[in-house]
Amino acid sequence: MIPLLLALAFALACEQPPPPEPTPAPAPLPEASPTLALPQDVGTVHVRAVGDFLITLRLKKTARGKANGDNHGGFDWIWAPVAPMLRDADLTFANLETPVAPDHHRGIVWEVFNAPADLIPSMAHAGVDVVSFANNHTFDQGPAGILETLQRLDDAGIASAGSGPTCADAAAPARLEVNGVRVAVLAATDLMNLDERDGADAPCTFVAGPVCTTRCGPDRDAIHYAIDEARLKAAIEAARDDADAVVMSFHWGDEYRTQPLPVYTDLAPKLIEWGVDVVLGHHPHVLQPITQHTADDGRQGLIVYSMGNFVSDMGSKFDPKTSAVRRGNTRDGVIIDFNLIKTRLPGGRTVTRVADVSAIPLWTTNNRLTRRAGEPDEVQVISHEQSDDPGLMAVRRAQVARVIGAAWLSPAGAEEPPGSEAPR
Repeated sequence: MIPLLLALAFALACEQPPPPEPTPAPAPLPEASPTLALPQDVGTVHVRAVGDFLITLRLKKTARGKANGDNHGGFDWIWAPVAPMLRDADLTFANLETPVAPDHHRGIVWEVFNAPADLIPSMAHAGVDVVSFANNHTFDQGPAGILETLQRLDDAGIASAGSGPTCADAAAPARLEVNGVRVAVLAATDLMNLDERDGADAPCTFVAGPVCTTRCGPDRDAIHYAIDEARLKAAIEAARDDADAVVMSFHWGDEYRTQPLPVYTDLAPKLIEWGVDVVLGHHPHVLQPITQHTADDGRQGLIVYSMGNFVSDMGSKFDPKTSAVRRGNTRDGVIIDFNLIKTRLPGGRTVTRVADVSAIPLWTTNNRLTRRAGEPDEVQVISHEQSDDPGLMAVRRAQVARVIGAAWLSPAGAEEPPGSEAPR
């Protein structure tokens, strides 16, 4: 019996499962692959843009009255309160609405402009980096005046777009590289007061198309140019080549109208589709709406139909006590504030987006109605926070919000300038 039990126990012992094998060590993780990397921001450009530097008689008188030998003929005083905000950007844009051609001066009458040589160095000192010189006043001092203005801009270190020694130069963008982001700035106009282009190899301004032979624009006596979409698209595509972002300045519209005409609300989204990231409009001398358009390729473009005047003598008879609110529209301006952010995607391709858009409201002070006999003219651009009339600024802020869209306004007080260079 005992041998039988021993044999049974031996058999049962042999049927037990073997001990588990040791757990293998985890395999090493594969090295990170570039194709699995997350998008990475590789460059940001903080941009600020303003509208028209419209230098008429009272601004020149103001500058002469404030000149002290060290402030560019007094022009520094005119924009001293807001110059720190322009300098604070990586890239600042403006529309130069006058020739600066004292060496080729051929007269000034009503809407024929010319500005003193001190203007451009003062703009550079204020922080302006690039200007549009494609507007209805480019030929006010003739073809030689265009070349002189361009030379003075170059001497001051300010890039320009929209006019050039030849028509090819005029249609080409200004190219700037800032913080590793390549920005192309185009400028075009669809109206001029004078057109003295003399062939492709002569001084030229980039116009939107051929001279219009039908009813093309409401301005009373300007020369209007029909919109040639193929011409504009070709210029944009050429600008897009070797650029991370394209900004297009367009001199268009009807003066003093706070809404864009249908031709421009039709055109502006097409500019975005063709490759523009930011459209900066001017000519109406008042503000117009800000909007966005998402292109078929996913880019979200910014459209500012009109930035209004940066500084001018317009609206000098506006009296807030008796005038309708709209009478002050030509004295409202904005600084358009945004970032261009360049991002490297998985695989190495880069894209650039427009982000953090806001509008900082400005106001041009003018003592025409209040100055006593013998007192000097004083025209100066300020931010709302710098005004000594908060009641008036509340009214103007509400008006700006109605025109451009309240969502775009920077919070009140959020853009207190770091200081001004001269007392008001």
